[in-house]
This record gives sequence, C-alpha cells and structure tokens, in this order.
Amino acid sequence: MSVSVLLRRCALLLLLLPTPGWTAAPAALRLDASVEVAEAWSAVTIREEAGSELSVEEVLAAPERFAAPVGARATLGLGPTPVWLRIPVVAATDSDWVLEINYPPLNRIEVYLLRDGRVLQRTELGNRVPSAERPLRIRAHAV
Repeated sequence: MSVSVLLRRCALLLLLLPTPGWTAAPAALRLDASVEVAEAWSAVTIREEAGSELSVEEVLAAPERFAAPVGARATLGLGPTPVWLRIPVVAATDSDWVLEINYPPLNRIEVYLLRDGRVLQRTELGNRVPSAERPLRIRAHAV
C-alpha cells in the first residue's frame, strides 16, 4: 500500500494514498517487515500557503506546487504562512504502521486517508485533542 504524508506548519498533517499526477515527489519510503522506524525527511516535498487557508481538495488539485525543502534539515522553522509537507510511503499490506509526529506543542493536526484522490478517513490530532479522544494515547501525536 502506498501513502503520502502532508503537513501544514503547526496546523495540519495529512496522510494520503497515491494520487494521479503526483509524480514529482522524491523516492517513496519503503516500509516492510525489515523496517522498525523510518526517518521521513529524505522523501519530503513542501508547499507554502499564500493567503487563504487551503482545503485538502485544493492541495490535491495542484501537485506541481510541491518542491524540495530548502534550509536546515528536518525542520520547517518559524514562518508567517502555513506549509504543507508531503511524504510518499510504500508500506507492506500485511503490517500495521504508526505515523508519529513527535512534537507535542502542535495544536492542530488533521490526518486524511485518501484513495484515488478521494478522502476515505479524517483524524484530528494535536495538543488540544483530549487524550481520551486520540487514536493512540501517547505523548506524541500518532495515528
């Protein structure tokens, strides 16, 4: 199963299944029984928002707006606009995987599961979500 991850700086994170037209991304992370933990930064592309807040449909409609990050490795730093972050992943279908964002101060994270460009599931995470409502009750944000 192939997935991608998108992150909107300090606001939004999305988990996506492959979408037609998303060919400009770096090589996908490959997850199988031989992998316990994968560092995802090498597969990241980003898109900055300019102006109004984008919907997931608007982001999916313009995959060409994603580009490799510039600056320090594995950080988005502080900035005036939200940033979407995409990470393509190919995972074995016979295993379960956890997406963990080990940065507790994030207030709001939205995780979307998509297939063929359609949203199948949405999960909200972040430090404003009560522990009892989180998919995994751990300190880090995880789904």
